[in-house]
Amino acid sequence: FRDGSRIQMLAASEKSVRGHHVPRLKLDEVDLFDPRIYRAAIPSRKSTPTIPASVHIYSTMNHAGGLMDEIITEAIDKGRKLYTWCIFDVAERCEGRECDHCILWEDCQGILLEGESGYYSIDDIIAIKTSPGFDQDDWESQMLCRKPGAKYLVWGGYDEQVHLFDDTISGYNDIKKQFKNVVAGVDWGYVNPTVILVLAEDSEGILWVPDAWYGTGALPEESAEIAKKIREKWGISYFFADPEATGSIDKWRRMGLKVAKGKNAVERGISAVASRFILHPPHRKPLIRIAKSLIQLRREIKGYRYRGEVTGYNRGDSARDDIIKKDDHGPDALRYAMLGIHTVKSVGGY
Repeated sequence: FRDGSRIQMLAASEKSVRGHHVPRLKLDEVDLFDPRIYRAAIPSRKSTPTIPASVHIYSTMNHAGGLMDEIITEAIDKGRKLYTWCIFDVAERCEGRECDHCILWEDCQGILLEGESGYYSIDDIIAIKTSPGFDQDDWESQMLCRKPGAKYLVWGGYDEQVHLFDDTISGYNDIKKQFKNVVAGVDWGYVNPTVILVLAEDSEGILWVPDAWYGTGALPEESAEIAKKIREKWGISYFFADPEATGSIDKWRRMGLKVAKGKNAVERGISAVASRFILHPPHRKPLIRIAKSLIQLRREIKGYRYRGEVTGYNRGDSARDDIIKKDDHGPDALRYAMLGIHTVKSVGGY
């Protein structure tokens, strides 16, 4: 440019993004980034004497639990600036059409009557909404930017506006006193984390997830010591663990922990958790609450998905093969705890 400034476009590779030092870094379509490339690019920002360093991140949230969803969740939690716009912000003004019979009315509600002279025609917007194969989920995530894309999600009913609770508030101690039945689910790991997830039931039958521990590189003897501290903190009666790791279960038992083999009926566990995310009439009161501080668990629940379009719960346990086995240790621990707490409740013990 005439003032000496330059714009350089970089390929989305670690080699390309490393080594640059620029005052303004702009990342487009971040949801399609390899997270390693995103993290490699962030440190390249550097202020000049006249320009403070800044990072501008742009993307549609194509997938719940994706990178852009994670970035926006963190931005909201930390009070960073967040700007949202949708197809109506770049649309032409609507003139000479009858709103009563317009397919866009439910979302538009007259906004386009007051619009500016944008570059998207009303006819093009209608064509997008009515295109074969472009469904309501695509419309709300890609065109209206209301929510992340929810296709293929295992627990599509999970809503952070509904199912979270602030575990930092003073009244949380009063909530803890109401817990009548407390168990933990355990999913083993080493390179991938071992997860210990606490699940508690209150006097009204509502389930709470107040705590979860993620430990990478922890041997069973080490995670057992953590489990003892969690047991003392929450009053856990039983740990329900991945049944395939019999050696780890035996070690925990020898160290004085009450460990039961979790039920590995994948589809049954998925269904049990999913039923808790449903808001039942007439009160539509959430039946499960998850602590806001459990960032890793929240991210995994939002990213817990099937490999392709799978509907219904009529495949027996084939869900084991249908689900993408990545960042799923928290959801697995939640399944074990969910089926375990039902067992304890039904027989008054284990």
